[in-house]
Amino acid sequence: MVGVQDLSWTSFLMGKFKMMTTIAIARNDFSNIVNRAFNILKNLETAEELVLAEMANEAMKEAGENISLEEMKKNFGRC
Repeated sequence: MVGVQDLSWTSFLMGKFKMMTTIAIARNDFSNIVNRAFNILKNLETAEELVLAEMANEAMKEAGENISLEEMKKNFGRC
């Protein structure tokens, strides 16, 4: 025969298991959000580099202009 105390212990353990599962799901969701944020930043940095390279190419086509991508990054890129 199962005692009342055994049932409450089982209920306690099931509650702990559900809580740990919920925490694991929340941690996984947070990790996914952080990873997506870093991917967005990486894509923005790539886009910024492409725009600055295009600006440098256009500047080089103009008479008297001589600017490198590094100079373009220094003058117009993020610090």
